Amino acid sequence: MKNLLKTALMGCMVWSLLILLSPSANGQMPGAYYWGDSDNGLIDGTDLTALEAALAGQNPGYWTIPPSNQARSALWQDLDGNGILDAPDYTIMQGWLGNDFSDHSGSPVEIILEKTDITIAPGSSVYIRAKALSGYGKGRAGWGMVFQLAGGSCATARLYGRNVSDGSSYGWFADQAYEYTRDASGSWYASVKLKTAGCSENDTVFIGAYIPGYDQRFPSRLVARNYTDAGGGTVEQTAVHNNTCIDNDHDGRGNYCSAGSDCDDADPDNWNKCATCIDADSDGWYANCDRYLNRRGPDCDDADRWTWQMCNCVPEYCPECVCMSLWDPVCVVSECYYENDCLAYSYCDEIYCYLGLDAYGDIDPNSDCARAHPGCMNQCW
Repeated sequence: MKNLLKTALMGCMVWSLLILLSPSANGQMPGAYYWGDSDNGLIDGTDLTALEAALAGQNPGYWTIPPSNQARSALWQDLDGNGILDAPDYTIMQGWLGNDFSDHSGSPVEIILEKTDITIAPGSSVYIRAKALSGYGKGRAGWGMVFQLAGGSCATARLYGRNVSDGSSYGWFADQAYEYTRDASGSWYASVKLKTAGCSENDTVFIGAYIPGYDQRFPSRLVARNYTDAGGGTVEQTAVHNNTCIDNDHDGRGNYCSAGSDCDDADPDNWNKCATCIDADSDGWYANCDRYLNRRGPDCDDADRWTWQMCNCVPEYCPECVCMSLWDPVCVVSECYYENDCLAYSYCDEIYCYLGLDAYGDIDPNSDCARAHPGCMNQCW
């Protein structure tokens, strides 16, 4: 039985002081890099122009974000955090351009993890998602949320997301990855993928989630709850863990099993092909099953009840359609009889001799063939 991984997600939001200068034009950073921005990651006059257009119901001309051309919406310029674009957003943007960073009403105040209990199997993947809320309780769009591997008993887990150093590429990382929180179309979540490759049953993987501070627009350190971090703040956390592999039919598949799920956990012959494993011609032989440990198969012709194994052995001069109409029993190497030599040919069985018939047309047990091979008094199926 297999136990699943337990992964604790600790989301903390970290705020620090930086001066509001031009971000590097060569890359993008997690945190508030694109918050309020419309194009190049720099807070400048073009962002105010775009905000004016959005407030007027016109096309603001937002740039997409490389390398995936991720779209951004007007809610990335919701600067006061009330969930809509309105005049206070314009006032805040004007303040930023005038070196006034006193209004922090749009700063997130809480990180919410999508789930607090996630069940996966060792070696599988799961999306880890978190969102940030403003003081109005509204989701924040355009914030670069970092997810970081922070210890545990499995050292081979990986995170898939943006490169934290400059955001120029997506990939699997052994330390941390980030993504931007989306707007309402993505339920406000930032999302990365955790893969537990190489992890064993009962291993643990700890993941921290945080939003780094970026500049003077966001001077306060913010943390969530339930876990004390090195800075003394409390961080909300969730657990990804494995339950026991449930495999009632002992085929290696089932709920929470590393080999995969099972379409019928009472049938050891099927885990993917439950719907196709049938005996269409009612000859006792099945086709289109995952395996054949507890039933006969596969049937080479599941539309012909007289053929199940030697479909290619019927000679042209003796088609199977006439085999049923002939009564000329033959004794074959299997020490049983077929109704005629045509059927013997169909199953590629060597014929020992022809069984004689008595006056009533039944097999004569006293014929030379029957005496030499008494087992041939029994039909072959």
